[in-house]
Amino acid sequence: MGIMDRFKKEKKDEKPTAKPTYNCRSTVSEYTSSAGRPFTKFEIIDDKEYFSRNGKYKGYDSIVLSVNKRPINIDGQELYRATVEWNEAGDTMYLDSKGDDDRAEILLGLNFDLLKNDSEYEKCLMTSLLDKNRVKQIDETMKDKRGDLAGNYIGGVIGANGEYIKYFNKGIGKQVYNSPNMVRKREKRAKDKADMEDIIRRETEEKIKSKQDEIEALQKRLNPDKGNRPSGDDEGR
Repeated sequence: MGIMDRFKKEKKDEKPTAKPTYNCRSTVSEYTSSAGRPFTKFEIIDDKEYFSRNGKYKGYDSIVLSVNKRPINIDGQELYRATVEWNEAGDTMYLDSKGDDDRAEILLGLNFDLLKNDSEYEKCLMTSLLDKNRVKQIDETMKDKRGDLAGNYIGGVIGANGEYIKYFNKGIGKQVYNSPNMVRKREKRAKDKADMEDIIRRETEEKIKSKQDEIEALQKRLNPDKGNRPSGDDEGR
């Protein structure tokens, strides 16, 4: 079992103490998993305007980012394993209760201090880097929108020309894509797809046979003497 597999299977001990951040929207809490791993959780709840772009609502007004604080190093960069969830107000906010469409396991570059204290960094990360359509597209294809290999790596946020922008490191994306965990994930998806196609094929064949049996039964009712007529030799006797 790989690092990401262990991370996904851990049952988290949810007893955080909420702390509002300075100049930011997120509520931040700290907790320790049942395996003893430290996590920081960032939550922005019920803020439709925050998650709208050019006045267009994205379809969710809340986000929960739960980050394993123990980083991994790839190509000299510290990356963090995390779970991200997208919700609408009124949804129950338990990580283990959400469906796959509303959550994703990701790997990202992250500056904890900036996320806690810089509202512009927070805004870029929460609404651009963690945009649901973007992250789910990477999660489903293991590639970014340009086709670069990604695995579950989504990039990070950096400062450029006086503003924060998201970035994506192609070298890291390729390494993560080819990691044992991602290879196993692709193999499992391929197997699941093949199994589903086999189930659909067998169900279709059963339906066709059932329809054929119905047709034959109907034909017998419409032509009850068919098949019981005497042969030509018998008629001449």
